[in-house]
Amino acid sequence: MRAFRVLIFFCFLLTTVCSAETLEVKFSPEQQESRKGNLIVVISKEKFPPTGPGILTVWQERLAVVEDLELKPGGTVKVEVGSLKTPVYIAAYLDENKDFMGTCHAGADEYYTSQLLFTGKGKRLFTKVDARRKPRTLPTVSWLKEHSFISSRMLDAGFGRDEATLKFLVGLPPGYWQTDETYPVLFVTHGFSGNRWAYLNRYRQWREMMTDKPMILVSLDSNSRFGHHLFLNSEANGPRFDVLTKEVVPYIDHYFRSNGKRVIYGQSSGGWTAISALQKAPQLFTGAVATGPDPLVLDSWWFGTSGNAFVKSDGSPRMLCPDYSLTMKSMVETEVLTNSYGQYSAFMACFSPFQPDRPGLPFLSPFDPKTGAKDPEVWDIWKGYEMDGWVRAHPEQARETFSNRLALFVGEKDEFGLRETTQQFSKTLEELNIPHRYQEIPGGGHTNYLEKPDFVKTCWDLFFELAE
Repeated sequence: MRAFRVLIFFCFLLTTVCSAETLEVKFSPEQQESRKGNLIVVISKEKFPPTGPGILTVWQERLAVVEDLELKPGGTVKVEVGSLKTPVYIAAYLDENKDFMGTCHAGADEYYTSQLLFTGKGKRLFTKVDARRKPRTLPTVSWLKEHSFISSRMLDAGFGRDEATLKFLVGLPPGYWQTDETYPVLFVTHGFSGNRWAYLNRYRQWREMMTDKPMILVSLDSNSRFGHHLFLNSEANGPRFDVLTKEVVPYIDHYFRSNGKRVIYGQSSGGWTAISALQKAPQLFTGAVATGPDPLVLDSWWFGTSGNAFVKSDGSPRMLCPDYSLTMKSMVETEVLTNSYGQYSAFMACFSPFQPDRPGLPFLSPFDPKTGAKDPEVWDIWKGYEMDGWVRAHPEQARETFSNRLALFVGEKDEFGLRETTQQFSKTLEELNIPHRYQEIPGGGHTNYLEKPDFVKTCWDLFFELAE
């Protein structure tokens, strides 16, 4: 019997009326099926792409949400949007996968409206909506090949086939197939909201350097349904570290001519991952390089001296990104409001107890998400993952693990305050006589120095040096 794949397409009409601060959304009768999710409305003073406003706009501007909505053909829903100061731009997104705050654009196969310019109260605005996000077309790079397998450990832990499927890229040095030589392996893990293709520009530059300093490149994908999983074992994300060390590494060793020397590199959340991997498996990795790593000292980044995640001791707001006037409170509030998984949820999925039946975000927070007041019991659990605390508690083990095997880079003007925590961690290593490399990039932010040719070369030389 033949199997047929049926594709059902539909579009819907959004009718927007702002009367008494209410937005009415109507879906056209031409729609052939119902869709379920959270309807997220973004209201911004600045124009943004209709596919998605981006994280900075979402954190700064106003949101309105209708949760657990079933959109039926021809149905309407009213959304309270508060008092509007016109003109503003309005767009709506049906967040079916609860991941809007991870990327702040419509996900693959999800629906969104055309961008609306709201010009005044009482005016009816109409726009046709036929926007459905298409799956991303992956690049084609002759020397980078996609690999995947289904993790038995993830299946054994109760995860479905999709979440248990590991995807990564493998790039081989020039001349690999013409020799019998063995090579060191560089594992790369991206930052939050990235993917295995995120550093393609750097990979192309590194490929040119492989002629003189050949390595096998493995670009990992570090995403789960809750965001970046840091390759940590957790109840929410599954046995990710075990998958890396007991499945991915053996896979590379089995199918490629590796020489047993492995270096791991990462940026931001990936930088934290690289340090953590070396800490937990120094017998597997000969070195780690981290650029702009997530907070290595937790108290100072999350609470400062006030003991509150949202407010400083002087009563002023604690900032997530001062350059954009973004507060810690705005990061948390937007995820709670939208019931969507972003950076806050990603941290909780890695560090917090998982409560899948809990309303809203299914984790215990280390602080009250309304007031920012610390929860000592949950915070103690988080502190168990603090890199600086581990080094201080285990100086001899840390010396054996990190000595001459760890390199830290951070922008002098990192927008997320990561220079201070990375610097503090480096000082702890110095106090304990643990030799390592630490460098602040003059004028550098969180990412703006990463693809500069000199820095790209510095990294590749360092990877090769650590693998020797």
